[in-house]
Amino acid sequence: MSDNEKLKKYSGLKLQSQDVDVVLSSNTNIAKVKDPRKRARYEKEREKRLAKQSQKSDSKQQAPPTPPATNLVADKESELHSRFRDFAGRCLKYDFRNINILVDAMTHESYVNENPGESSCLAKFSFLGNSVIGEVVTAYLCLQFMDENVGTLTQWKSMLGSKKLLNEVATKLGFSQFIRVGLGVDRQSHQFHDCIQSVVGAIYLDGGHDAAKAFVTEAILVENIETTAAANEAKFSLDPDIQNFKNKLQEVVQRTYKGTKIPTYIVTSEDGPDHLKSFDVAVYLDDKLLGTGHATTKKKADQIAAEEALNGWKESGHF
Repeated sequence: MSDNEKLKKYSGLKLQSQDVDVVLSSNTNIAKVKDPRKRARYEKEREKRLAKQSQKSDSKQQAPPTPPATNLVADKESELHSRFRDFAGRCLKYDFRNINILVDAMTHESYVNENPGESSCLAKFSFLGNSVIGEVVTAYLCLQFMDENVGTLTQWKSMLGSKKLLNEVATKLGFSQFIRVGLGVDRQSHQFHDCIQSVVGAIYLDGGHDAAKAFVTEAILVENIETTAAANEAKFSLDPDIQNFKNKLQEVVQRTYKGTKIPTYIVTSEDGPDHLKSFDVAVYLDDKLLGTGHATTKKKADQIAAEEALNGWKESGHF
């Protein structure tokens, strides 16, 4: 059917959508409509359709591009790793090759229980780190204090590896800001000695024995050995059950002789293997024997000898 036949057919019908499609196919068809009212209606409908098409075209052009999907998990992990790398370099003085080892070492099981998908190696690494600390401390004490007896070194080792000291070291290094614990756990009261042992184990796994030894030596030994030795020397005056008879004897002698004399302690014998030695000590004033003592350590034997000397002075009133 030609355009003229279509216009003739549609000229007496009510305007419908299919009629409009035919008539509005070109400006020429509209111009051929003889009825001015229909022609006006066709032109108005054509303008509406052109406006809608223009709006659709503009909206497509103006629509912003869809932003690429971001990996929130990856971003979170990157931020976490950055924090722990800063902590390792600034506080631990060690650069981890695999930072995940440190993260797991400082993640408590309570955190994993509340965050499925996370992992914790704190307990396992602590088991390893405790052995490493013991080995490094023992070797250090034997090499640096060869003149001390085994009993004294054993006491020092116990003090250097104690929960109290390790908690102090961990607190000083800022562990409370980085250990990851569950919401029900107060990180301020957490037992940090486990955490620092875990970190030692993590350093050992990441960098080997030398790296772990360097950390233990710097963070635990060098920083605390003098305090530990001093505390061990003062144990007799700090313990209410043990009196420091050596100090008392020296005070009496100096007061009696106006500071011109001091007592002298001499080890007269040593018996037994290194781990079970016993000592005999004699205290003299000039060439005069004031007292003797027998004990498993030199310091205890000194105290016993000094106590005997004081008892003799109290009985006789002179040395």
